Amino acid sequence: MKLKRLAPVFLTIFLFVLFFTNAKYTNNSIADSIDFCLKTLIPSVFPFMLVSSFLINSRLIDDIILKAKIPVENILGVCRIYLSSVILGSVSGYVTGPKCICAIYSSSNSNDKESFSNSVILSSNCGIGFVVSCVGIIIWDSITFGIFLYTLQILISLLLGKLLLKGNVKNYDYNIGKRADFTDSFTLSVTNTASSLIGISAFV
Repeated sequence: MKLKRLAPVFLTIFLFVLFFTNAKYTNNSIADSIDFCLKTLIPSVFPFMLVSSFLINSRLIDDIILKAKIPVENILGVCRIYLSSVILGSVSGYVTGPKCICAIYSSSNSNDKESFSNSVILSSNCGIGFVVSCVGIIIWDSITFGIFLYTLQILISLLLGKLLLKGNVKNYDYNIGKRADFTDSFTLSVTNTASSLIGISAFV
């Protein structure tokens, strides 16, 4: 029992020793990771995340989405009020969609946690910027392969959603209200996108 408790301590000490005795290689790895983030990851992902975040925050397409006669609740198993965030979240990549879905859930009269959870799950895909621009074009030098990967990801996501997530949820009202100020929406979008990319880069 004592040995099990001490194992994490010994493992931590071992990793620290390994880290400091290989400082040269560690520094090279850190430098390579930072270089990858600055030259590849951020330029590929930032534009898509910024545009998607701005469209969601400014609610420019909400009227079209909410008035569309598509049975979203039966097809995707999500309430219509989350559809724009699900679509744009899948375009820009993970973080943008779920964050906006959480904001909508807290400001609407919906108490349907199942629809809320389904929406977060369906919007949690890698975005076009990362899959097509970063993985496809920059890493594999093939835009066709990047588009194939992105399309495959979305199709599998929808298929799994159809098989595993419950449909026939209710649609709730969402008061769009006054259009958000352009400057405020843009500033909020830049701030959110930068914050998200800092987090992603930290993981890298």
